[in-house]
This record gives sequence, C-alpha cells and structure tokens, in this order.
Amino acid sequence: MKTYLIIGVISSIALVIRTHIKEKEKRKRILEFKEMDNSKINAIGNYEKKSSFWQRVKNKKR
Repeated sequence: MKTYLIIGVISSIALVIRTHIKEKEKRKRILEFKEMDNSKINAIGNYEKKSSFWQRVKNKKR
C-alpha cells in the first residue's frame, strides 16, 4: 500500500512540474509572438505553406 502511495505522490509531482514547464514555455512563446511584426508572422506562415511536408499532405488529399 505504501508503494502505491509513493508512486502516486511522485507522479503527481512530476505532472505539476511538467505543467509548470509547459505554461512557462507557452508564456515565453506568446511574448516572442507579441514582439514580432506582421511581416515576420506572414513570412513564417508562407514558409510553412511552402514546406515539403505540407506539399505532401496537400498532394495526398487529391
């Protein structure tokens, strides 16, 4: 019974740490995105549209 309790506590702590790290990275990305101007955002979008992965996906749908 103690083993299950210990495993539960450890996994709960790991989940909290993981969530904290993900939220911290999310805030960081949002701040970086706010600093970008529209031309950079459009360039990123255009690059993703022209990437080979998206071209393959588009061709498979046809």
